[in-house]
Order: sequence, then C-alpha cells, then structure tokens
Amino acid sequence: MKIEKTERERIIRLVKQQVVPAMGCTEPICVSLCVARAAEVLGERPVAVSVFLSANILKNAIKFTSAGFIEIGYEYSAEAQDVRLYVQDTGIGISPEDQEAIFERFKKLDDFVQGTGLGLSICQAIVKQLNGRILLKSEKNKGCRISLVFEL
Repeated sequence: MKIEKTERERIIRLVKQQVVPAMGCTEPICVSLCVARAAEVLGERPVAVSVFLSANILKNAIKFTSAGFIEIGYEYSAEAQDVRLYVQDTGIGISPEDQEAIFERFKKLDDFVQGTGLGLSICQAIVKQLNGRILLKSEKNKGCRISLVFEL
C-alpha cells in the first residue's frame, strides 16, 4: 500500500498543528518525520501511523522534553521481519521501577502534569489489536524511546 500525497500532507499537517504549538521549550527541539515510508512498509496497517502520531506517545514526549530533541522514525529489519515505529526523546526519562506501571490504566508518574493516565494503556490495547507490541527503552534523566513493533 502506498500512502497518497494528500495523506502524507495530512500527517505532516497534524504533527505541525499538534507538535509545534505544544513546544513551549527553553531550547529548540528537532522533530524529524519518517512516517510516510513506514506506512508504506507496513502495508495493510496504516492505522498504526494514526496510533503512533496520536496524542498518546507523541504528546508524552512533548510534555516531558524541555530541551534536546524529539525524533519520530522507523526501522525495518529484514532479519527479524518486523517494522518498528518509534518516538525517541531527550526528556526526563522513566526509572526502571516505573517502566511497567506506565502502561496501567490511570497511572500517572507525576500528578502535577496534565493528563489522565490513560494514553499509553489505550495505545497498548490498540497496538495489541493490530498484533503488535510496544517496547520501552528509557533511563531516568536521559530520555525515552517507545517503539511500536509489527511483524511483517
């Protein structure tokens, strides 16, 4: 499946409308996009791009990154026969003891930050429905990388 130009433009417009206004940061943040090509590789699962760019993962990166970068991209592994869509940031990171808990419903690690604690649990449920999985790699005060993994 090839993503049409209008769909690519819609995705980029969505990111610009949601990411750029939310970047009340002390330093510029670089947001790089590779989602159109990732959607082409995923074929039958373009919904994954919508999940990926939804308020859940991307807005978390924005909320918790005040300097450095937020990167959106994908990796294709012919050996593993999978595609990994990811959001990586240089934000505050997540301590090892909290990494499983963030996928629980209504779980918030900081009560003073806006949100309900439902975003990641909803995202995980949708990804599972698409026969995918979520990988989390994070270190406290060093950033976070959340990947959505789909076998081909």
